[in-house]
Formats: sequence, structure tokens, C-alpha cells
Amino acid sequence: YFEKINSFVVQNSLRDFVKFAGAVPSADEFIGELDILLVPSFDEAFPTVILEAFSAGTPVIASNVGGIPEIIEDGVTGFLFPVGDSAKLASILNTIIYDKNLLARISTSASKVAREAYNIRISNSKIAMCLREVLE
Repeated sequence: YFEKINSFVVQNSLRDFVKFAGAVPSADEFIGELDILLVPSFDEAFPTVILEAFSAGTPVIASNVGGIPEIIEDGVTGFLFPVGDSAKLASILNTIIYDKNLLARISTSASKVAREAYNIRISNSKIAMCLREVLE
């Protein structure tokens, strides 16, 4: 399958835009270096890679399947597109390539969500509070 994708990249003169990284020693560092994380899944439960990207301030574009819409608020913390809708994906890419302010706002909002909604300390405090209420 790699050869098929690589041939497509070469035939369409995309070598300057596509990099095949292979295995990376540190996912955090790698994700932080990306301009955009694309998650074009056809089926997905709750991809934590999106939360890792949020934490790194890396904007995310993802298909709207499974638990992804629970993580990404479309146009606020990232971008969603219908599964297999390459025209919508291309439209989103075109928009963010030419609107760096939008990309910066998305990045800031996503980072805030990672710090506040998916913070282990905050989550543990909420659980402890609920347990205290139940036990009282």
C-alpha cells in the first residue's frame, strides 16, 4: 500500500508537500512539528492522537465518525468533514491554508480544551467531588 501512495505522491508532484516519516522516537515532538494533523478515519472510537495534537497546539482536521465529534467542535477547536468527502476536506484545507488567523484561533482553542477538559487533575477533582457527595 505504501508503494501505491508513494506513486500517487510522485505522479501528482506532491513530494514538496508530503513526508513519509516512518517510526518516530517521540510522538509528542513529532506532533508538535506538524502544521496540521489529518485524521481521515472511516471508523474510530476515541482517538487520543487528537488530544495529543490539541496539547501541542497542532490544528486537527478529522472525519466526523465515532467519538471524534465529541472531541472536536467544528470550526472552533478543529475541523470535521463527512467520511469520504474529499471535496469538503479540500475546501477545509484551502480555507486554512489562506487564513493563518483562523488556524491560530483553532490552535489556541484546542490547547485550552486540552488543558481544561482533558486535564487529569481537574478530572480527578471532579470525580472526588462526586464521590464525596454520594458518600455524604
